[in-house]
Amino acid sequence: MFERILNAHLVSCGDLTAYLTKYNGRPAVFNKKAPSDNDTLWDDNVQYSRIVSYVNMQADIERKISGTLEMDIQSYNEADIPKIVEQLIKSVDGFFFTGKSETVLVKWNATRYFTEPDKLVSVAAVICTLIAFPSQITQEPDPIRLVNEWTRTLIPDCKLIGYDKDIPEVWKPTDDIPAVYWRNSGIYPSEHMKSTYNGNWYTAHMHAHIFTDNNTSVSNALANLMCQELNQIKILKFDDGTWLRVDWNNQVKSGTDETRLGQLSVEGDYCILNVYSTKQLNKIIINQEESFR
Repeated sequence: MFERILNAHLVSCGDLTAYLTKYNGRPAVFNKKAPSDNDTLWDDNVQYSRIVSYVNMQADIERKISGTLEMDIQSYNEADIPKIVEQLIKSVDGFFFTGKSETVLVKWNATRYFTEPDKLVSVAAVICTLIAFPSQITQEPDPIRLVNEWTRTLIPDCKLIGYDKDIPEVWKPTDDIPAVYWRNSGIYPSEHMKSTYNGNWYTAHMHAHIFTDNNTSVSNALANLMCQELNQIKILKFDDGTWLRVDWNNQVKSGTDETRLGQLSVEGDYCILNVYSTKQLNKIIINQEESFR
C-alpha cells in the first residue's frame, strides 16, 4: 500500500519531477530498483537524474507497523543534488499516507551524500522514519470512539486519524486543519470506581497526538483546550446510556514527541454492564389447599 501511494505522490510533485529524466513517458521514480541503463524506454536515452526508494517495514508492539524509508537521488549533475533533496523533503516530511487499512506518517531524519566513482554519479540518500497510526476503534462501549466523536464537535475542521473515512491518500496537517490521533495505551480495573453486581468498572489510558504545521505553540494550545474542556464537562455519554468519566487525571505534556507519546493524556473510567441470562417462567402452579393451612 504505502509504496504505491508514495510513488504516485512523488510522480505528481511537479517541482520535484522537473529535475528528473523520464522512463516510458513518466518521471523517473522507482521502487527498490531502477531499470537497466541499457533499457530502450529511457526518454532520449537519458538515465539520470532519478529517484529510487527503499522501504523497510517491521512490526511495532504499539503501532503494528513502523520502519524506515530511504530515497536515493542519483544524478550526473552534482549541482542539482541539493535542489532535488530540498524538493524531496518538502514533498514527504510531515505527510500522512493513508490506505484502506492503515495510515503512515513520514518524518525526515537525515540526508547523506556520496558518489559512485565507476559511474561518475552523485548520490544523496534522504532517510526518513515511518510511523504507523492504526485504527484504535474496538467494540462497544469504546472510549476511543467516544473521544473521537467529542473531538469532532470541539475542533470541527480537524482530521481524525484512524477514525475519519474521508481522509485523502496523501495529506499534511496545517494550523487551520490539524490532525488528531487518539491512542489507547491500556485498559485496567478502575481504582476510582468499584465494580458491582450490575457492572465492572475500567480505566482507559488514552493519548491525543496533535499535528499541525510544525507549530508547537498551536499544538500545545489545542492540547490545553482539549484538557480544559474535558475537565469541565466531566463525562461523555455512550449510546447505551452509560458514561465515560474524563476528569480524573488529564495531563498536558507540552513539547513532547507528538508521533510517539502525544501531548495530552486522559484517564477515562467507564462501566461494562453485566448481562445475566434467566429462564422465563412459562407455567405457574399454585397449590390452593396448602396455601390455606
